[in-house]
Amino acid sequence: MTACDTDRKMITDTPDLSDEEVLAVVRMYNEVIEYRLLNHQPLNDQQRQFQQNPYSIGLAEMRNTLENFHESKREDAKKLAFAVAGDQIANKQATVLSPALVDCSEDTLALQFATQHEQRLCYTAGMDWRYFNGMRWEPDNRLLRYDYCRRLCRDVAAGLDSRQSLKTTAASTVSAVLNHARSDQRLVVDAEQWDADELKLNTPAGMVDLLTGDIRPTLHTDYVTRITEVLPNQNPAPNW
Repeated sequence: MTACDTDRKMITDTPDLSDEEVLAVVRMYNEVIEYRLLNHQPLNDQQRQFQQNPYSIGLAEMRNTLENFHESKREDAKKLAFAVAGDQIANKQATVLSPALVDCSEDTLALQFATQHEQRLCYTAGMDWRYFNGMRWEPDNRLLRYDYCRRLCRDVAAGLDSRQSLKTTAASTVSAVLNHARSDQRLVVDAEQWDADELKLNTPAGMVDLLTGDIRPTLHTDYVTRITEVLPNQNPAPNW
């Protein structure tokens, strides 16, 4: 049986889906599996089977799983993919999708927040939140974490009914999401990780390797809080 034959079988199993919706289910289901692997989350038997052969699982079988997971009919094929995977939406594309598809629980919002901002926000016990400005990590004195979190909550609330929308954008929800997020291991940085490499010097031009003199862009994973005020001199060092 060819892949095209399998596609037609899957469509026949679920006749109310168009060809485009079937392909959307397959793509989104695969994205969920990639997300779980990236975050070291175990796959269930159905996900492992799909990983070996994407066309080994019929859409009718996916629908049976969906009926046990949701009481109402899916809103579109993307919701089906996330639901069948047993995954609460928490990936970088979540706010790009229809907000109505997003589980708006505080925990799911916290996961999504961490996914979106793991390269520019972090939390260290005793030092509070820090923000990466592209050159160094600095204290989040401007409360950017609240601004980003409010944006996320507004995006999610846009597709909800008025009662859920008010709850999702409430100050208590924003604070709760941040409280959850600060324990996400993607955002947690230990105090001893800061400015730990004595052989690297952070400058406005980038990170200088003091052993080789090489300069490269400063990365968020350098975990530096300090930076020189002047650029390194690119002229050859004089001989004495």
